[in-house]
Amino acid sequence: ETLLTQYQTLHKELEKFSKKLSDSKFAIAITRVDIFNEEENNQKIEEFLNQLNLKSSTENLYKFKEGLNYFYQEDEFDINYSQPLFIVPISSVSNINIQPIKYALNNFR
Repeated sequence: ETLLTQYQTLHKELEKFSKKLSDSKFAIAITRVDIFNEEENNQKIEEFLNQLNLKSSTENLYKFKEGLNYFYQEDEFDINYSQPLFIVPISSVSNINIQPIKYALNNFR
C-alpha cells in the first residue's frame, strides 16, 4: 500500500467520523522510517510529495534529520490549510525527528 493510498483512506475515514475535524489543519508523520535506508525513504517520500503536488523543503528551521526529505509550509503567516502543515519522516525507536516534530507542532497551534 502506497503512502498516498494510506493518506486517502485515512482522510475518508476521518470525513465519515467528523466533517469538521476532516477540514481542520493537519500534518503528516511518516512513521517507522528506521525500517528502510535513507535512499528508499527519500524515494517514497518524494513520490508522495509529487502526488500531492508538493516539493521537498530546502530550509531546515526545525532541524529535521539531514539527508531525509520532508516538507513544511515555510511561511507561517500564509498557510494553505488544504495542504498539510508539514510532512515529516519519524521513528520513535531510533529517535528520528521526534524533538523537531514537537517544535513544528507547537509552532502551528
